[in-house]
Amino acid sequence: MSIHHTDQLDWAPKKSKDIQSLQKFQKNIASSLLQYTEDEDENKTNSKLVSALLFMLHISSEIVKSFTYGDETDTKELLDEAITEANFAYKNRDGLDLTDTLNKAKMN
Repeated sequence: MSIHHTDQLDWAPKKSKDIQSLQKFQKNIASSLLQYTEDEDENKTNSKLVSALLFMLHISSEIVKSFTYGDETDTKELLDEAITEANFAYKNRDGLDLTDTLNKAKMN
């Protein structure tokens, strides 16, 4: 079940329609998150953000479990691969991977 960024030709969207669909999905998620968390009160914004992130973690986990038919080993492997891919795909402008970025955010 191993997939790494070097295998992108196998799983990455290839058609313009697939890429547009992925971009639309990403935009809808980001827009919904911004709309939901918008509030004048920073404490309310932070609380809403935590709630939204917890939901996204939960739903992501449930989606993975459904694809792996509840097999804990396959679930862990798929989630680990997703983290690896996120680190590759979402490096920030300082060259930090997702884990480093999240750890840095926790310290601030």
